[in-house]
Amino acid sequence: MMVVIFNISVHGEKCGSTPLLYQAVRTAKLNAQRMGVAVDVDAITEDGQTRRVQYLPDGTLCKLWMQ
Repeated sequence: MMVVIFNISVHGEKCGSTPLLYQAVRTAKLNAQRMGVAVDVDAITEDGQTRRVQYLPDGTLCKLWMQ
């Protein structure tokens, strides 16, 4: 399973995307801390599956797998 793109969103509204995992994680963590809200990162695979993680303002990571 290969990830094609990472979409970053806040309150269901897309605020960015990148093909780089490190960039997506860093952006989500910083936005969560600065804005004080949960930030979602959706990993879209080449076969169309979605895997979601959520970064919380305190730095906690929640895995929210979706099919």
